[in-house]
Amino acid sequence: MAAAEHETLRGKNTQDVAAERAFQAAQAASAGAVRPTPKSQVDRYRLCRQWRLYPKEYMFRLLRASGARRVCDLGCGDGETSSLLALLGYEVTGLDISSELVRLARRRAELDEVADRTEFVVGDVAAPDLAGAPFDLLFVNAVLHHLDIRVAVRTMRALLKPEGIALIKEPVAFSPALQWLRDRVPVPKEVSPNERQLNRDDFQVIDAGFRASRRRYFRLFCRLARVMPEHGSAAGKAVLTALGALDYFLLNRAPGCSRLAGTVVMQCTRRV
Repeated sequence: MAAAEHETLRGKNTQDVAAERAFQAAQAASAGAVRPTPKSQVDRYRLCRQWRLYPKEYMFRLLRASGARRVCDLGCGDGETSSLLALLGYEVTGLDISSELVRLARRRAELDEVADRTEFVVGDVAAPDLAGAPFDLLFVNAVLHHLDIRVAVRTMRALLKPEGIALIKEPVAFSPALQWLRDRVPVPKEVSPNERQLNRDDFQVIDAGFRASRRRYFRLFCRLARVMPEHGSAAGKAVLTALGALDYFLLNRAPGCSRLAGTVVMQCTRRV
């Protein structure tokens, strides 16, 4: 295989990798002090009471039902999810391209007193050096849209045991008209140099390496939260919850609405 095929980012060249690392380093620098994970967060993702509304809660609900114990947090960032997984009893290995973010992840694990159940590795998804592989499950939270999808799928298959599970949450764009509108809405967007939303072609690549046993869509009207003033307030959260409930109703009663969704969660089993 040619060396160029091993680049994970969309441009498949060292400039793209350097740009992504620089972006993530800036994110780490602006993150502020790392703090222990609040108990309320641990309880939220243990109970997953609002899994119908929030895609990350749905991921944790699927994780709990999977029976997995050894988990790889692919693209772990500052370790927020990795520590949460460890606090819920899982053995966790986190992989990220950014040494600065991995440093924060290790610090977070220390503060959460789960350093003995976590390991963090700086590395590229194209050639990960993870001693704990193969894993029971991969937790892939908004990572694939930064990567060359074909290389990422090969790596995920290599990291999983036979019949292992990948839980994947990604932004999607199936409607060109909606994508055109999104690109022109005047709201701040913190995007890295190489990211994009997944499309039907990407799904075909994923389906070639994995058997998708579940696929649920989110974020129709919840997108409006981006333009709502004070959407972090109690009233804003109540509106967001109502919009999420409307999304759930429409996406379950009218499956055709999925082409307008903004997020997908997939549970995929590695094909043998």
